[in-house]
Order: sequence, then C-alpha cells, then structure tokens
Amino acid sequence: MMRKQDERKQQFKKGMDQEESRRRREATSVQIRKEKKEDSLQKRRAPSRDAGSSSGQASSSVGTLPDQTLKAKLENLPEDVALLQSADPQQQLEATTRFRKLLSIERNPPIAEVIAAGVVPRLVQFLQSYDNPTLVFEAAWALTNVSSGTSEHTRVVIDNGAIPIFVHLLRLTNNDVHELQEQAIWALGNIAGDSPRCRDLVLSYGLLPVLVEQLSTGTARTSMLRNSTWTISNLCRGKPPPRWGLVALALPLLQTLTFSADEEVLVDACWALSYLSEPPERVQAVIDAGALPRIVELLGHVSPLVQTPALRVIGNVATG
Repeated sequence: MMRKQDERKQQFKKGMDQEESRRRREATSVQIRKEKKEDSLQKRRAPSRDAGSSSGQASSSVGTLPDQTLKAKLENLPEDVALLQSADPQQQLEATTRFRKLLSIERNPPIAEVIAAGVVPRLVQFLQSYDNPTLVFEAAWALTNVSSGTSEHTRVVIDNGAIPIFVHLLRLTNNDVHELQEQAIWALGNIAGDSPRCRDLVLSYGLLPVLVEQLSTGTARTSMLRNSTWTISNLCRGKPPPRWGLVALALPLLQTLTFSADEEVLVDACWALSYLSEPPERVQAVIDAGALPRIVELLGHVSPLVQTPALRVIGNVATG
C-alpha cells in the first residue's frame, strides 16, 4: 500500500568519543530529511497516491496544492458534508474520498477545518460499513490523517469511538481486507504515539495481542510488518512507561524481528526494545528474552539508523 519513507527516530547520548560523534552526526544528517525525530510525537500522515499506482508512492502533486485551490476546496466543504450525510453509498464514497485527499496534503493539511465541519463522527460510522470495504478504507485513511495532527485532533477521533472499531477491523478474516487492516494499524499507531495516556488507552483495547498473533505467523507482507512494528514501538514508548503486563508479550516477537532483512522493521524493533529496557527493573526480562546477542551484532549494522537504538539498548543494559 502506501510507503512511509519519511518517518524515523534519533536521539543522542552523552559522553560519546569523537568517532562515535561523527557516526551520530551522519545519522542526524539523514534524519533531517525525516518529518519526526525520536523525541517528537510518533505520527505519520498517509499521503495520496497516483491514480493507478500500486507502489504506494505519494502523488507528485501532494504538498503543492496552490493556496487558491485549497481555499476553493474549503469553500466547498458544506457541499461535501451534505454528500457525506447522504444515504446514497456512492455519494458517501465520493465525499469521503474528497475529505481523504484534502487531509493528505503534505504541508499544513486543513485538519482543524475538517473537524470543525463535523465530519469525524460520520467517518467513524463508515468504519462499520462492512458491506462496502472501499468506503471503510477511505474513512480509515481520512481518520489516520486526522489522528496525525495535534493532541486535540487526535482526541476528536478517540472521543468518537474509533479505537475499538479499528481494533475490531484487525480481527476480520476476509481475504480482501489486508490494506484496510494496514490502514487501521497506522491509525492506531498515530493515536498511541500522541501521548502515554493515548498509548495506554489503545493498549486497554487489546491491540498488542492482536498484532503479536498476526506477525507471529511469519506470513505478513512487508508493508504490514513495517506498520505493525512501528505501532508496537509506539505502544512501548513514553514516560511513564506502559504497564509491564500489557507489553511484555511483545518481547519474543521483537527478538525475532531483529533478524528481519528490512531496515525499517529493524529500526523500529530496536527502538521498541530500547523503550522496554529503559526502566532498570525491566532489563533482565529483555536479557532473558535472548535479544542481547543480536543487538550486539546490530551495533555493526551498515545503517546508523539501526546502530542508534541498538546502542541505546546496550546502554540501558549496562546501566540497569
């Protein structure tokens, strides 16, 4: 589905020698091109795609919408809202797609304006239109981008009851729901990345066991694996840390994911292990999971983006 190449993490440690500082500066120069740093809220916006493209790459027009064009689209919001409230499924889909495209603008998407138009409750309602998977997908995509905004924006999605519906979508067993489920995971990752309070709320609806079960089969496609590992890392991060009983079950899976050939998966798995090993009292559990030998190997990985969280884990173990 959509590829998300513009999101990752970075954090410096004190006391680095000159060579290590150089390596970290290299990592930072790469990360400057990312939208978020490790210390920022871990959120991602799902960009639009070119019509007919199956690669998931963002359309070249995204982010370049002229101000006049955007203003015209915002002036048409009442018309789109009316279509959204229609009983006609085709009009519902048309309006939902328009809102999704509007929210997919790369820079300064009009999230607040869309929320003010009162469409979020209707979009959440569409998540349960199981007989119309395209509508569900478009609504999930739009809500993913609403939840990529500020904490206030995310709260609107939460308050309208989206979390349990997203989690339920992950339990569907239809053969044609893979992209929809990836989008649901993405939205939940955005919500969990907003704050420890939101993280704990997502955990309380049982998302992590569902993700662990799905990924433990070893059959998940790469895009699903990337989305899920990133979301798991958001479920493990934050201060105060999440309740150990809610996240400990991820350890065996994360240890397995550190052997992934995909760099994005490696990076997020290592960050998740760094979060889990941060409280000193939890270091031994990470060691017992057998993760340490592979983490040591990853210190020599070619990518500084992998080295950084691997070093963080080692530092946590050394000081724990």
